[in-house]
Amino acid sequence: MGPLLFNRVDSCNCPQVLIVDDEELNRVVLSNMLKNLGYRFDTAINGHQAVEKVIERNESNCCSRYQLIIMDYQMPEMSGPKATKFLTAKFSSGLLPLQPIIGHTAYDGGFEINTFRSSGVRDFLRKPVQADDLKQILDRWICE
Repeated sequence: MGPLLFNRVDSCNCPQVLIVDDEELNRVVLSNMLKNLGYRFDTAINGHQAVEKVIERNESNCCSRYQLIIMDYQMPEMSGPKATKFLTAKFSSGLLPLQPIIGHTAYDGGFEINTFRSSGVRDFLRKPVQADDLKQILDRWICE
């Protein structure tokens, strides 16, 4: 008998991935890629909104949390590194560990990458994002 397959879409109706980016085009591109790969997602337009959504989800009774956060670097109100640092500090001592945060950036300079990494980002997804790169990130960080 073959392995039992887990259907991401049927297991729960809550979004699995939070896309955080102030640019609508980037949110649309990532949304379409995630949809084509069978993932549900939610979006936020800045770090402040992302923090609110993550806290709300972690405190809810449904699905308890996102499985992955894709966080842009530079955004208004609260940048990706600031939001990541805040979330990492808030959930570092909790019973439920913080889900992986993936840095999403066009920057390839050492300063930006180091700033993002020191804030708690676990991996990176370069802009413009390619479907194969996104799939590798999802396969690496989302446990089924």
